[in-house]
Amino acid sequence: MPLVTSGQMAALQGVIESGMTTDVTILSRTETDNAYGDQQTDTWTASGTVKGWLRTVPEGTIDIVSGVQADVAIFRLFVPVGTDINNNDRLLIDGRRYVVTDTNVESTYQTALKCSLRRAE
Repeated sequence: MPLVTSGQMAALQGVIESGMTTDVTILSRTETDNAYGDQQTDTWTASGTVKGWLRTVPEGTIDIVSGVQADVAIFRLFVPVGTDINNNDRLLIDGRRYVVTDTNVESTYQTALKCSLRRAE
């Protein structure tokens, strides 16, 4: 007998998805070689837009970033289960760019797909 039935999981996912109100544009990378095959160019193409919930988790520490003291924050993004987001994809959220550093796509019981992000500067 499963820990959570498929009906219960669907209900939990519905509750969480109701809080996803922010537009998230997913940009996927395509690598192309030049005519000589000695140089690659990255092209970022929008592969879709979903609703998500972006959360900032302050670390509470100050680091040196590019020679300047900065409060480093961790960003978490929750999107519907099954969303095609991969590590190193770029995201556009409220005019800011983020890079996906990790997801919980391998987790057994997912109420949402959770992505760890860093801001692309």
